[in-house]
Amino acid sequence: MDTPKSGIISGWVAAIAVACIWGVTGVVAKPLSMAIDPITLVFFTYLTSVIGLSVVFAFTSRSKSLSKELGSSLRIEKKDILRIAFCGVVGQGAFALFNIP
Repeated sequence: MDTPKSGIISGWVAAIAVACIWGVTGVVAKPLSMAIDPITLVFFTYLTSVIGLSVVFAFTSRSKSLSKELGSSLRIEKKDILRIAFCGVVGQGAFALFNIP
């Protein structure tokens, strides 16, 4: 399958954005943990992630070409939403445990 040049550029921009976000998270979390309770910091980090991913989901779910390319196998079923949320909370907790002094 031949990918158009705009798709390649979008992929690189997305990859660099994710690397910057993950790289900055640890740097910003350490000074913030001195002023904010770690549990509150984890809550706001998780809330920000949920809002950001909801925006991404809203835009990508409307794209017919993306839905056609990915197919229906990547749909999130309602029964899995609580499991995904639980994994996110545990993941953020583990992040706080290992990265925030």
